Amino acid sequence: MIRKLCLIAATVLLSVAVSVCADKPSEVANAEQIIDKMTALEAANVKNIERYTPLVETYVQTYTTDKETGRAPHGDQWFLGRVSFKGRISNDIFVDQAEAKKATVSHKMFHRVASLSPVGRTWEPSGFAQMAIIDKDGFNRQHYDFTFVKREYLGTVRCLVFDVMPKSKSGIGRFRGRIYVEDHDYNIVRFNGLFVRPKEHTAYAHFDSWRVNVKGGQWLPAYIYGEESSIDLDGKKLAFKSQTRLWGYSASLRRSPESKSAEFTAVLVDDSITDQSGSNSGPLSPLGSERAFERQAENNVLEKLEDAGLLAPPNEVDKVLQTVTNNLIFTNELIIEPEVRCRVLLTSPIESLTVGHTIIISRGLLDVLPDEASLAAVLAHELSHIVLAHEIDTRLAFGDRMLFNESETILHLSMAHTAEEEAAADKQSLELLAKSPYKDKFQTIGLFLKQIHSSHDALPNLTRGRLGNSLVDRLGNIMANAPELKKTDVQQTAALPLGARIDLDPWNNHVELTKAQSVAALNAHEKLPLLITPFYPYLNRVGENSPKSETKPNLGENTKPSDDATPVEESKQIGRGGSE
Repeated sequence: MIRKLCLIAATVLLSVAVSVCADKPSEVANAEQIIDKMTALEAANVKNIERYTPLVETYVQTYTTDKETGRAPHGDQWFLGRVSFKGRISNDIFVDQAEAKKATVSHKMFHRVASLSPVGRTWEPSGFAQMAIIDKDGFNRQHYDFTFVKREYLGTVRCLVFDVMPKSKSGIGRFRGRIYVEDHDYNIVRFNGLFVRPKEHTAYAHFDSWRVNVKGGQWLPAYIYGEESSIDLDGKKLAFKSQTRLWGYSASLRRSPESKSAEFTAVLVDDSITDQSGSNSGPLSPLGSERAFERQAENNVLEKLEDAGLLAPPNEVDKVLQTVTNNLIFTNELIIEPEVRCRVLLTSPIESLTVGHTIIISRGLLDVLPDEASLAAVLAHELSHIVLAHEIDTRLAFGDRMLFNESETILHLSMAHTAEEEAAADKQSLELLAKSPYKDKFQTIGLFLKQIHSSHDALPNLTRGRLGNSLVDRLGNIMANAPELKKTDVQQTAALPLGARIDLDPWNNHVELTKAQSVAALNAHEKLPLLITPFYPYLNRVGENSPKSETKPNLGENTKPSDDATPVEESKQIGRGGSE
């Protein structure tokens, strides 16, 4: 009787809550109708998600408890692939196959059941991809009990919050936890909990899965945070945190033959396309032809990386990088032809590289930069490769060199320089920085590099380059003269957590500087250099304005060029040396 009264009370409460939210209160009669509408829409959303094959990246950090800082990382893993949610979840992995054979982790990505295997503590990346879908074939009142909890805003989106429990004997791998349902159409926009009743010798992990609103009003998986403080794997304890990102939804639709045919037709009838070959000014001299052929190799690589979803389209962040690069070029009176360009790699590993005259900085590296001077040091190193004519291999100018499977992109397009070239670039970059607006910032630069170097043993997959070179041993002279790392000093910010700088649009791969306000660390537990933190995106619907920062995005203290420098546009700064 008591249980029945509680159920009636919850139903009445939910009906009242939703009637307040609804445009027409009479449209919603009771809790059962709301739940049925929500679960039916979730089934339709799963079918819609199956249309896409986005990229999915998972980065995992294992850790132990540390009395001074709260946690100390002691290992990491990184997985990248393209996922298909049709039928049995599967993907193509982006990994050097020779490396995969030597790895201690499983590269059989995206199996149906989310799990962690205890055998050698290997990871099943399928588990992280599975967290994008709450339940593919049984999320309904036949398999679950739903209890209304409250209403809550996530960003500008007002949500109904339900606790969800699988019924007894409803099967393995069902979800238990809390769901957030936007109150306009009743889409699930967030679910937080874990899958239960695992198979023998497997374990499930807690996760927090977010969807974002994209073109056409769709809600698509974008961010998944995972965490376990002490998961038991056959007597072995494991603590970890993970971030999974999905992106490239729009581009994945264009990969179908039908879409490519339509795109070709659109090109044929588009009169707005202009000649960008650079050859419309007349015949090229022998030297001009040499430069054009090198630029062709450069463009081939950039187009391949962008087509694979690894390189962001041209965006506003590029302009920030370009401004800092121009500060270095103008104050050093460099003449470089063709001009230097800057782009953003969309992956988490901390790396930078040059492709011909294009400097590429990874999203992960931009995220953890503490200030603009540290960014300038990274750009100065890559600019030095250009100044020293460490040229792109022109074999990449031939079209057949680009005809390989997408999953082999990293294998075929590695741009890593030799140790000798790296040493020469270090020496040259010291000269560039000494004449730049950043000449008095060597200590903060060295502190950042020292943090990367000291974290390499604990976080080898984050600090190691895939397409380019690692920062671990870069600019050793500056690093050697840097202050001592003080992990308990909240006034010292050597590096930021992952996700501190860059927002990635999962629909079109565009990036922008985050609008989130900086928050100062109050104790050593909050410093979090290079570490994983939970996702908490500011949800809104397509067409609604995003939150506007009260101050400009900022990457350092005042780094305006000195009075004797050639006037250039002042960069949008990225942080002020705070903890975020």
